Amino acid sequence: MRWTVAVRGLLSTVPELGDEELGVGDGRRVACITRNREAASNTSIGTLVDPVSVAGRGDEDLDLPDKARRAAAAEARGQKGIYPLALRAQRSPQQGLLLIYPISRHSRPKNGLKEPGEPGKQPLFENPAKGVTLIGVAVSLPASTSDAATGEYVVGSAGPAPS
Repeated sequence: MRWTVAVRGLLSTVPELGDEELGVGDGRRVACITRNREAASNTSIGTLVDPVSVAGRGDEDLDLPDKARRAAAAEARGQKGIYPLALRAQRSPQQGLLLIYPISRHSRPKNGLKEPGEPGKQPLFENPAKGVTLIGVAVSLPASTSDAATGEYVVGSAGPAPS
């Protein structure tokens, strides 16, 4: 099996978020992204991967040719939420995708905090000075028709960690 490995930082550093030297490539610093904790959780950030839409680009289609994107779009036309699954089906059974995200310890919701109990987001760390850059990892596995592929895996979030 072959793997595409991508570090998914911002195109340029946002001073409030910072950057990180990850020890990959030529030693360039990677601009950190922002993700926030779910308001009702101390452990979940919700969505890590930048979602893919038929109209635009996202993280899971970065290594797919235009022909595969068009085929996935045709398959998903008119069906909400199907496009990412259709993209995964277009991935070669021999090609996996590993996405690495440097998440800024300074991540904060854009619109401030919600009222207690209201769905929303909260800062990644209450005190960013005591926090660290987090590394988020996502794996996109190709579809398999092999008899050996008998296990199940979670598509999307596995949910909060058990207490």
